Amino acid sequence: MDADVADILSIEDNPARQQALFARFGRPEIYRDTAAALRLIGKRDHVHPDDAFACIYQTREAAEAFGESNLRHGDVIPLGVVEHDGAWLGVSDLRPQLLARHITDPAAPDDAREWRKQQRAAAS
Repeated sequence: MDADVADILSIEDNPARQQALFARFGRPEIYRDTAAALRLIGKRDHVHPDDAFACIYQTREAAEAFGESNLRHGDVIPLGVVEHDGAWLGVSDLRPQLLARHITDPAAPDDAREWRKQQRAAAS
């Protein structure tokens, strides 16, 4: 990852970070057939299409930068990047974010983001 991308990924403000990514790489396009995208990266047996999303990027670097941004700032896990029809397809797992919407355990620490990371680590 080059220094410019690292600087962009360090921007905490979500709209500003997204705009910087769009300026650098262009706006990704949603890939509507998430099931097919999961099959292309060999993950369909592990993730339901309703729990994932896929985007089309012009370069592998773009797909990886957006994936890293989503991971760092949104608890969205990149599942894989694959070349497809002359572009790059990036697929991400929404399950940690979906789980976060349903956290009701009062014993969870104030920093629920760190707690979710620990829960995922313990589960794997």
